[in-house]
Amino acid sequence: MGWKAIACSATGTCHIDRNVPCQDYGDYIVIDDVIVGAVADGAGSAKHSDIGSKLAVKTTLSHLYRLLRWNKRKNEDLRKPITPDIAKKTFNDTLTKVKDVLNKEVQSKGFSINDLACTLLVFCATPTWIAAMQIGDGFIVVKLKESNNYQLLFPPDKGEYANETTFVTSTNAFSRMKVDVIIGKQEFICASTDGLERLAIDFRTGEAFSGFFNPFEQGLRERDKHEEEKSLEDWLYSEGVNARTDDDKTLLVCLYEESGLNRQSSLESQSPSQLSSKGKAHNHLTNVKEDFHDKSYGLRDSNFSKSQTLPNIEHSFIAISFFCHIFAGWILSISFFLFPSFIAGIIVLLLTILVMVVTICNLKDYFIKLLQAFSWLTENSKKSLAVVLSFLLSILGIVIGFYCSQLSSSPTYEKKSRGNILQSIDITNNNLTKK
Repeated sequence: MGWKAIACSATGTCHIDRNVPCQDYGDYIVIDDVIVGAVADGAGSAKHSDIGSKLAVKTTLSHLYRLLRWNKRKNEDLRKPITPDIAKKTFNDTLTKVKDVLNKEVQSKGFSINDLACTLLVFCATPTWIAAMQIGDGFIVVKLKESNNYQLLFPPDKGEYANETTFVTSTNAFSRMKVDVIIGKQEFICASTDGLERLAIDFRTGEAFSGFFNPFEQGLRERDKHEEEKSLEDWLYSEGVNARTDDDKTLLVCLYEESGLNRQSSLESQSPSQLSSKGKAHNHLTNVKEDFHDKSYGLRDSNFSKSQTLPNIEHSFIAISFFCHIFAGWILSISFFLFPSFIAGIIVLLLTILVMVVTICNLKDYFIKLLQAFSWLTENSKKSLAVVLSFLLSILGIVIGFYCSQLSSSPTYEKKSRGNILQSIDITNNNLTKK
């Protein structure tokens, strides 16, 4: 089964009343048996913290995604847990990339760096271990397969004064960053901004409320992903939640389910295990050459992960579409020689349109993702080319089918068909004359 995850954000009532956009952002990527998630909460006092939180999450996922791909090429074994030191080095480099992107945004837009202030919580998990980091408030909670307890990875981050916390733009962000590695069979992960802290965390004991997390785990386990996503969104905007918190809220929940067979995915043995040794971790990071400012927008804007894109869509979709449209073109051509030709042609045309509409509806998330993430399109040219080719081959298929039908229709058949039609018209005219 693998990872099943949903991420939702909701604007707080205090922001709705003041017509302020949601300053939270959360997203994730799934690559085989590896999941990387990130959530960020923009500072309420920062003018453009909604931009900062979005950039921070996208840059983080973009950086770690490329790191995973690099390790895939290097055949690194992710089943071997990483050390806290390697995790610290990896997340330090991630924070450096985030700061670089934010600084470039500041330079291009004329902002102050404090205008983009936001917190950042990140985790990278395989079925056997999880590495996580946190800058600022919010929480990450995990539950291992062999345990019934929901474990809070880091104690709540509160500054010296009330409502004070650390941001990625803070000068002490590196020193205040918390990093941890948990080894064991992963089952449930939840990351959230501070808007839900009062509902999920007991500040007196520093423990997670199992009653808060268990419904989300069971919901992912028992219900369809999209159904649970809609349920989570409704809950975040519900009166019961808004009565206890008026802040923006973001919740990212993940569940790992094993299949009946022993899964050994192609990437389960390759991910931020750049991480297999300190030297390798550094080399993997320094050798990945990319412009994170330009490419950090490459991930989706909606909560649609890469795991949801259909596997091998460039092969199956093109092939099925091409042959279906050849058949449609052949039927359409034949229909013009049938009686009544107009009705037959319209029926076939409607059926063809219906098939195309149903296909597009089933793949709407895929196409929306491709349209919204142009830079990701460039990087993943095979998938974008598949969409273009499928459209062109659909038209070509109809033309080929129509032409083949014309070739297969003999002159005798056409003459006979036309003769029959003319004969029927003469018979009708004679009957009318007699009357």
